[in-house]
Amino acid sequence: MFGGKVVLLPHVSNNAMLRTIQEHQVTLAIFTPHHLKMIVESPACQEHDLSSLKLVTSAGASLSEYGVKNFKNKLAIGSNRRAAQPGLPDV
Repeated sequence: MFGGKVVLLPHVSNNAMLRTIQEHQVTLAIFTPHHLKMIVESPACQEHDLSSLKLVTSAGASLSEYGVKNFKNKLAIGSNRRAAQPGLPDV
């Protein structure tokens, strides 16, 4: 074992997702494009520390180029605060 754990949510909401990432220091997250959009559009996104995320990926539907850019910009990916994440393609 490598010491990792799986964190599942019984129901999905912006606050639950953001709080769980912060509290459990989630490093890998798999979202649907809809859930990524929910996070980006949530005012609570800036109130939570999501710096533990190392890999974010999307599945279940196509993720638009706009969705990727919006997510990267909202989380300041590629800035001094956070390195680019390999789970999101460069666009």
